[in-house]
Amino acid sequence: MNFTIDEGLSADEADMLGKRIDAYNAQQTGFTEERPLKLAARDSAGNLLGGLTGSTGFQWLYIHILWIEEPNRNLGVGSSLVEHAEQLGVQRGCRSSCLMTFSFQAKELYERLGYVVFGQLDDYPEGHTLFFMRKKL
Repeated sequence: MNFTIDEGLSADEADMLGKRIDAYNAQQTGFTEERPLKLAARDSAGNLLGGLTGSTGFQWLYIHILWIEEPNRNLGVGSSLVEHAEQLGVQRGCRSSCLMTFSFQAKELYERLGYVVFGQLDDYPEGHTLFFMRKKL
């Protein structure tokens, strides 16, 4: 077979690949529903203090992004967002949660909330560590 490889994968082609892997995964596992999760923390005036994005599927909550604006850190906003995401995850049938965080991000916060490291990539990038964390819900 002759073939070429290029960097020209279109958005429609990438979407098609995603649908095909989702269908294959569903066929193998019996789980078909992956749902996005998007939470916002706002002050009384409606200003965004921070937020969390993630997804639920395969009986897992996956936290993609947790961001709290600098002046609002260490005030419980991040903990509240994670705890709310966990509650929604349980409501959606999740039994566990996982996430990735860098050594310069919020590892200590997640540890306080019960997450444990199950893997890490050292020097990712050089001088830093990427931690893979999980928690039973």
